[in-house]
Amino acid sequence: MHESPQDYNKQAYFNRIIETIVSTGRADEFICAICNLIQRLSIDQLHILGDIFDRGPGAHIIMDTLCNYHNFDIQWGNHDALWMGAAAGNDCCIANVLRLTLRYGNLATLEDGYGINLVPLATFAMETYADDPCHYFGPQLDKDDTRHNQKARRLIAQMHKAISIIQFKLEAAMIDSRPEYERILGSVSEISRRARSKIQLFKENIPIFERYNIERQIAQTFQRRVPLPSGGEIVIDETEALVAIDVNTGSHKGKDAAGKDFILQANLAAASYTPLTLTTSDLV
Repeated sequence: MHESPQDYNKQAYFNRIIETIVSTGRADEFICAICNLIQRLSIDQLHILGDIFDRGPGAHIIMDTLCNYHNFDIQWGNHDALWMGAAAGNDCCIANVLRLTLRYGNLATLEDGYGINLVPLATFAMETYADDPCHYFGPQLDKDDTRHNQKARRLIAQMHKAISIIQFKLEAAMIDSRPEYERILGSVSEISRRARSKIQLFKENIPIFERYNIERQIAQTFQRRVPLPSGGEIVIDETEALVAIDVNTGSHKGKDAAGKDFILQANLAAASYTPLTLTTSDLV
């Protein structure tokens, strides 16, 4: 067909093929097939940069689409690794995946994509936090979101708080549980023996969450305003384009030496607290 495209008979033959495709109503399918062929011939291998699994919906659809591609490889991101850990059965990874999914109202991936039943978690959350407004655990949704009414948002907030506490307790168990302590110590020793001293076993009888007042700190993490120990506060506003962080020193304006010293201390404290707050709030 490609030897002499200018030949009249060949050109008529080509035209007849096109006419037949159009007359049989297969033009759209033919165009899509040609486009896919061009794409396949022009892209030898597709290199995917993670995270495929993150805050947005439809990760399972993307994976199914990729699996039908002729040649690709993936540079896994940290969220991809988290989901793989959950699929492998790690309790902490499972809880973390559930928490992120609830935080961003992305339940369809779990329920519709993978058929995971969230009713037990919902039932537990409604019973445990029936009288708790769960203000700081409301889902982070688009401003024009219409899929979630107030009842659904309330339930997601309760489930989000429930799985957050479960996750943090699971992760704490990796510290105050001797079998996990021995396992982690062995793993760390294989990498660096000098790092063994950084792994500590919590031996007190009081629960570790009560000992370090962690639940109160967790609640503060999800607040828009985070108080600083030296006074003042960090104000965090999350938008689609960026995360705005402001250090509010209240009534101290720095007009005298004492005011200037307070402002300095507040900014130093904010510099220390901000990375932890952003990390635990999944803003980075």
